[in-house]
Amino acid sequence: MRDFFPSGLAFLMNGEPKIVKNFILKTLRLQSWEKNIDRFRLGEGVMPASFKLLHDPVRNNDTLIADFGESAIGRVAPIDSRFWWIILLQAYTKSTGDTLLAELSECQKEWFGCSEN
Repeated sequence: MRDFFPSGLAFLMNGEPKIVKNFILKTLRLQSWEKNIDRFRLGEGVMPASFKLLHDPVRNNDTLIADFGESAIGRVAPIDSRFWWIILLQAYTKSTGDTLLAELSECQKEWFGCSEN
């Protein structure tokens, strides 16, 4: 997340907001996965620290796998990813004027850090 942030800003400045929007939505979907690091279950709201792209040569397709810190040095949980996600969403909204993305219930839950339960 942190590594994409400067690239996301560059995409917005270059008039390529669709890349940023797709990234925001994809990370939001990946965030809902169950997250464990060494038998420790991470709490709600943790965003992926990074991603792995697995290629299946038989089916000739790629699968994006969220990494919540299990591959990081020291297996540190990505506590700052949510912060960067919120700032990127705000930058996208300011740059494009598209408030519909930020108004999605999934984005609102992430923004305010709560669930419907």
